[in-house]
Amino acid sequence: MVRIFNKRIIFQVELLRALIVQTVIPIFISFSPCLLCWYSPMFGIQLARGFNYVEVSALGVFAFVDPVAIILCLPIFRLRIFRICRGGSMFSSAKSSSAQSN
Repeated sequence: MVRIFNKRIIFQVELLRALIVQTVIPIFISFSPCLLCWYSPMFGIQLARGFNYVEVSALGVFAFVDPVAIILCLPIFRLRIFRICRGGSMFSSAKSSSAQSN
């Protein structure tokens, strides 16, 4: 009973960490460049034209970075991806996973 409770706490902490990552990534990749471009003319700051391209690229990169960050944050997904990259099977049976843990 205690072992299940400890696993549950660890899983909840991992999910909280993933939620924090999923909150921070949009702030830095999407919202910050948009706010900078929006408010800079109000304060008389002239940004280079190339900054617009960086902003558009950052908005496009967000769609890739967010799921990758979640996959790398949660050990269940991370181990599955690494297993696939090493040439293993995407699906493993319960017998093989329990045999490997012993």
